[in-house]
Amino acid sequence: MCIRDRSTGGSGLRNAMKSSGTVVQALQRACASGTLHRDPKQLRVAGLLDQVRDRMSTGVALDRPGLYLHGGVGTGKSMLMDMLYSSCPGPKQRVHLGAFLLDVHSRIHQLSKESSTEDPVWTVGTDLRKEVSLLCLDEFQISDIADAAIISRLMRALWHNGVVTVATSNRAPSDLYTGGLNRHAYIPGLVKSMEQHCRVVALDSGTDYRRLHAGYRKQSVTSSTTHSLPKAFEMHSGVALTASTATKLKVMMGRELAVPRQAAGVAYFSFDQLCGEAVGAADYLALVKHYHTIVLEDVPLLGRRQPDLTRRFISLVDFMYDHQRLLVCSASTSVQGLFPELSAQKHRGSEARLVQNAGFTPETAEIRVSSDGGSSGRLTTMVGDAEWSATGLKGASLAELSAMGDLEFCCARTVSRLVEMGGTRYQEEVSKAKAADR
Repeated sequence: MCIRDRSTGGSGLRNAMKSSGTVVQALQRACASGTLHRDPKQLRVAGLLDQVRDRMSTGVALDRPGLYLHGGVGTGKSMLMDMLYSSCPGPKQRVHLGAFLLDVHSRIHQLSKESSTEDPVWTVGTDLRKEVSLLCLDEFQISDIADAAIISRLMRALWHNGVVTVATSNRAPSDLYTGGLNRHAYIPGLVKSMEQHCRVVALDSGTDYRRLHAGYRKQSVTSSTTHSLPKAFEMHSGVALTASTATKLKVMMGRELAVPRQAAGVAYFSFDQLCGEAVGAADYLALVKHYHTIVLEDVPLLGRRQPDLTRRFISLVDFMYDHQRLLVCSASTSVQGLFPELSAQKHRGSEARLVQNAGFTPETAEIRVSSDGGSSGRLTTMVGDAEWSATGLKGASLAELSAMGDLEFCCARTVSRLVEMGGTRYQEEVSKAKAADR
């Protein structure tokens, strides 16, 4: 499982998080040092997180020991969760939901080979309790029916076995998987259980602090020309692009990802190579584990007209941000202009329409997870005999399978993260991390 201590936001914030004390004290130290702006809503949430901290530190009983924190992009949800994570005793794990699901799929696959358990998802939840007492999940969202089926069952298993969960999301629980196929079979039960085990708290100050705290541009994430990319590759690797070599990365489930040009912790791709092919979360996770910098050539305009490409790019940025990696791109526009035509229109019920187009109805479609793997290396969801993998139903778009409102949220989050990734504070922290690894 992808687990790490995440301390983003500059040395002042890093020191505040690593110092002993409560979440409120860490937040107050960061504000006093000028690293953060004082936000009463963040301070209130910090107090609630300290109740979780007390539960983990002393075992004091709470009716609802966990927390589900939702709100707009850049409001400090992940930062506050990370402050809690840094101050809590173990055993604990902090993981992006995408990486968490990859691990869960892998565990289910392994169980299917080793035993004949009737409920592998519940078994995974029980096994995880042996490893962790506190599980922090970043970017909690449900995009397709496979995740809906697994997450709803898994979270209830975790809570049943006493795991305390803290999650961040852009969605309130009642808005998860809006318009999705068979939503009624999974989400109401999940929300009911969540409200029994977690406080649901909104954090939405209306301010995107990533933009506010990014600092001046040390090196913009996007450039208007591809001519500067070879220079960026050489600057971060110390090797000329012409002297780079190709390699293959081991992913999961026995797959490999071709890296056309790489050297000294830096990889160079065209957008089509990294987001236009049959790649998925497992590939991006392998990339961020091996490279500190990705140089990406010719990012196009994205949005609902190119949903597959958009979701892959969003997934790439999420994994890079979560692991504090550098991304340098060429594009014909600024970061803010990458998603020009994304509208607020919700494509509700698109999953049901797609299943019907495949020759089934929502009532008769057999939904199952195949252990044979799919084009992205992840366990493959099957709708009847049609493949519905991490890169999509054959002949159809992955993003057609979920509400466009989720894509809109994700695009806004991606812009916010790219702005921060192009700022001084983020890049200096990555540089320090690279130096420490040498």
